Amino acid sequence: MNSQPHNFAPASLFRRRERMVVCTVLVTVSTLLAGTTGLLRPIQDDAPAAPPTGSPQPRRAAAAPGPPPPVSYAAIDSARRIVEREIVRGAFPGATLAIGRGDTMVHLSGTGHIEWHANALPADPDSTVYDLASLSKVMATATAVMLLVEDGRMKLTDPVQRYLPNFQGRWKEDVNIWHLLTHSSGLPKGTVLRGDSPREVQRRLQRTLVYLPPGTRYE
Repeated sequence: MNSQPHNFAPASLFRRRERMVVCTVLVTVSTLLAGTTGLLRPIQDDAPAAPPTGSPQPRRAAAAPGPPPPVSYAAIDSARRIVEREIVRGAFPGATLAIGRGDTMVHLSGTGHIEWHANALPADPDSTVYDLASLSKVMATATAVMLLVEDGRMKLTDPVQRYLPNFQGRWKEDVNIWHLLTHSSGLPKGTVLRGDSPREVQRRLQRTLVYLPPGTRYE
């Protein structure tokens, strides 16, 4: 397995790859072996829940985990067959299959191609750039925010304007971190905020109107 870091493509390449129909498949072996864990619950109310209150609790050092159990070849093969089946079915032209156990990558492979046409490049886990779309919210954004909350450096009730002072306009002073995490900020669904730099993304965000009071509706 190549241990070198992946190279990130320039913004122009990201824009070009947005037109590609690609999919990244991230499979955890624990899910394959154990199935669902009962952590998913149906939403009982359409109204956004209130943000948690109270002082954040400091994180306690976790006990050093023991070595994870080995991954069965049958589980890896099962995941690989799922990816191949979906490619044949036409769900996507290609994918990268990544299987991890603990902090170790036990399997990484590319299957299929990055586009639909006959001369498309093969899916390469070391060079193909994928748009993870909404997966980045749960894998990166929400995790990073909650670490800041646990450390007492951020509150879910903090207004966005505390961190982006130029986020000005009707109802924007009422938008807080909780609203962003729960899709109830009042920003319109489907807003495209991509840019060549973080500064450009901020400018696009500042120009975007909040079209209904924050906390009143999911988008």
